[in-house]
Amino acid sequence: MQSTFTSPPEIAIVGAGPSGFYAAEALLKLGINVALIERLPAPFGLVRYGVAPDHQKLKTTVAAYERIAQSSRLHFFGNVQVGRDVSVDNLRKMFHAVIFAHGAHGDRTLGISGEDLGGCHGASAFVGWYNAHPDCRDHAFDLSQPAAVILGNGNVALDIARILAKPVEALAASDIADHALQALAASNIRDIHIVGRRGPSQAKFSANELRELAQIEDCSIHFDARDLAEANPPNSTVAWLSSLAHSAVDSHRRRIHFHFFKRPVRVEGTQRMSSMVLEKTLACEADPSRVTGTGEECQIPAGLLFKAVGYRGHAIPGLPFDHERGVVPTLQDRVLGDEGQAIPRLYATGWVKRGPSGVIGTNRADSVAVTRRVAEDLAAEHLGDVGGVQALQDHLCGRTIIAFKDWLRIDQAEIAAGLVASKPREKFTRVQELLAAAQ
Repeated sequence: MQSTFTSPPEIAIVGAGPSGFYAAEALLKLGINVALIERLPAPFGLVRYGVAPDHQKLKTTVAAYERIAQSSRLHFFGNVQVGRDVSVDNLRKMFHAVIFAHGAHGDRTLGISGEDLGGCHGASAFVGWYNAHPDCRDHAFDLSQPAAVILGNGNVALDIARILAKPVEALAASDIADHALQALAASNIRDIHIVGRRGPSQAKFSANELRELAQIEDCSIHFDARDLAEANPPNSTVAWLSSLAHSAVDSHRRRIHFHFFKRPVRVEGTQRMSSMVLEKTLACEADPSRVTGTGEECQIPAGLLFKAVGYRGHAIPGLPFDHERGVVPTLQDRVLGDEGQAIPRLYATGWVKRGPSGVIGTNRADSVAVTRRVAEDLAAEHLGDVGGVQALQDHLCGRTIIAFKDWLRIDQAEIAAGLVASKPREKFTRVQELLAAAQ
């Protein structure tokens, strides 16, 4: 879409992760001025705090975001929390439109008894912990336990399994948080159980991700061959697992166990978890992606649980939120009010709109679509004067704001610290450390 505006509209984007940057890129191409607002002093969201530290190639997308940030019409407002430092209503008054792209950082719950016992954790807390997210810096995980259970059959579940299973020497050259590396060095975990309610054909991870597990030194992969026989339809994941059917041994330092066709029933224990109780499931003949319970239960002794069953967004004061689905309610990208009506000039994109689905690149198409919607809506109405970026700067007077040039100083400081430790970077793990480095 070509720009039809006689003067540049002013648009705010909340969230400086992939969705936020892709939306900003599309808006800049239309000649629109953009304020990119991020709660933390550091940008890049999921790429910085969600991608596993041993997947450095996936983090190269940051270079594209840095190019977008160099535009003179993009103004980065780091260390600014919407709902605390500036309200949604104030943003609506300051800008012609506001796009919410703040992602999904919480965890879905299971709704089973015992999931709040000690030793039970959401996947996002552990992922944030080893990725140096300031919100997760002080979380504690009892890695002295001999066995851990991971619920879920997606890439996050395999990321967690890989981090738990790898020798620390294989992680030391990544950008893993130093506190996590030290804790993992003392880990006593030997058995890692990955549980999925459906079969291997329906697993969300790929055969390539499975191969990574097979390449871990001194680690073996185990599963029930009968689960492969029940898999429908056979695919590359099933074929790859079949190739391992006779290669697993028990003498390795760590063992990864896949439990397909199992769903969680309850977590047992008193003050803390002692075991995970599962129910065997059967795939429905008409639709193999759906399963039914059989009533047959089994038990896995374990003192640690990670729930990798999906992320959910969080509510921002003044912004409608669907607490059941964990998303901002929308229709055609427009935010819906309590009565189901579209709220003028409020939009959402990415995981906070559609839920945690797709990979990082999926967010580009979603963000381009929402910017087209915004541009069409603005072109159809008379744009009054708003304060835009200057009004936001005035409103935040006295608050420590991290501009993108400030972030670049943080970036260089982390890279310099990483050189000392032979790592790509040594991330600062606390907000105050990030702010200090910006100076």
